[in-house]
Amino acid sequence: MTTQQQQQQQYLQQQHGFTSGLTVAFEKEKLNCPIRIWLLDNSSFMNVKDAHIFQRGNNTDTNNATRWEELQDCVMYHTQMARNFVLPTKFALLNPNATLPQYFGIHQSGNLEQEMQIITNNFARSRPDGATTTVPLSKQLRILRDYIVSVTPHLRSKNQTASIIIATQGLPTDDDANKNAIQEFIQTLRSFEGLPVNFVIRLCTDEENSFQFYNMLDSDSDK
Repeated sequence: MTTQQQQQQQYLQQQHGFTSGLTVAFEKEKLNCPIRIWLLDNSSFMNVKDAHIFQRGNNTDTNNATRWEELQDCVMYHTQMARNFVLPTKFALLNPNATLPQYFGIHQSGNLEQEMQIITNNFARSRPDGATTTVPLSKQLRILRDYIVSVTPHLRSKNQTASIIIATQGLPTDDDANKNAIQEFIQTLRSFEGLPVNFVIRLCTDEENSFQFYNMLDSDSDK
């Protein structure tokens, strides 16, 4: 183990409370997953106050936070981790935003300071548009699938995978309020079968129906 690796392990354990086993798993994930893409729900539903922000250091959480505030805290944490450990990470807003680029990331352009400025100055101050009531997960996933297909030969040659993190507050919708939006979302997820990709659902809500829906998807994927 190199001196740098030892320092990184100490940092994870001392600053973030990682166990030795979790630290080893983190190192393996860093090598095995070179592509991380977050889909961020910025619909007006994210303004609801039923979320929680974990207070690092005293193991408590803040109640009465908006879903968007919880997501901001989560993204900022992962951005700092990505910066410190050179983890290329992309972010995509589900809906265009007037004050923020729809697509941004860290360790993408070669200009790390500019990337950090976009995330810390713009993303941290932005708010979901109150008039935006769509959660077009399927649309963004179809765009992502084309990208994953294009990098699949490279990933398979190195026995690596991409990770897609869906950060949302509930069920998918579309611009036409299509009643089949949920079924379309399920079919779009299934279109990734056979590709070197892992999905993570990051729910920003306490709504039971959302938990039940995504737990159902997880159960179906194990069959």
